[in-house]
Amino acid sequence: MNDEAYSRRPCVVLSGVSKETMNFEDIKEILDIPKKELEDNIDKFHSINIIGKDSKRINATIVKFKSHAYKEKIYKKRKDIKSKHKVLAQPSLTKRRSKLLSITNQYIKTNKGCGAQFTLPDVHGNLLVFMPDQRKKFRAFNSMEDFLNILNHPNNKNHQLDETVLNEYQD
Repeated sequence: MNDEAYSRRPCVVLSGVSKETMNFEDIKEILDIPKKELEDNIDKFHSINIIGKDSKRINATIVKFKSHAYKEKIYKKRKDIKSKHKVLAQPSLTKRRSKLLSITNQYIKTNKGCGAQFTLPDVHGNLLVFMPDQRKKFRAFNSMEDFLNILNHPNNKNHQLDETVLNEYQD
């Protein structure tokens, strides 16, 4: 793991927030945590803009916690956060991993018979591909080559890899 990925380890990105700039009270409300507990566990936070689909700007806030364990506690509440506040809580990914996640999801959409349903990051920022027809449903990958090797695995009878695809989707 490189330094950038390691420094992002205790961070969660809250995207889709209604305000352009969030304050401590906003974060407390979204995370639904008592003020004292939050004060004891947040290292710092700041607003960022994410470019989403169709080049639309999405308001987001990156929250750095004092420990990775506390970040995991918050990450486990992500479904509640999304249903209550329409805010997506996800790990903070490096630009390379974020781009790889986007490219692999795009690949799955354009190659419906590839055997994969979607890719997503786990709580630690590792990238996973969901393969519903395989015994091991979630498989980790770190590069486009890893991803394509998973799709081209002998157990995946749904997909025949075209070698030109690897060149088309370089990291």
